[in-house]
Amino acid sequence: MTAVFATNATGSDQEYLLWLLLHPHGFVLNTESSATSRYFTLHQAGCQTINAAQHEPGAFTQRQYIKVCADELRDLISWGQAQRPHASVEYCGLCNPTPAPSYPAGTPLRPRNT
Repeated sequence: MTAVFATNATGSDQEYLLWLLLHPHGFVLNTESSATSRYFTLHQAGCQTINAAQHEPGAFTQRQYIKVCADELRDLISWGQAQRPHASVEYCGLCNPTPAPSYPAGTPLRPRNT
């Protein structure tokens, strides 16, 4: 199951940060709010680039980026295939989440049978 945190969906910075606290071994997709976005970067929940107290209020979910969270990396890949089919998978270079076996960095998200 995925949780989407954005101003136009359920969520806020407080709810997003609470999700991170409750799911320390989860994963976070950082993407732009536009459905045509090609930006699709996966992080571990504890990554300081998407989980830092020093950010301004609204910095995580109330601007051009949204966060999609899940306990399993494959759930974020599935979300991306449905919601960001023109994007390619990228993994954060700082937290280095273990790549999904079928989706190394740079793999297009478009479902393989299309």
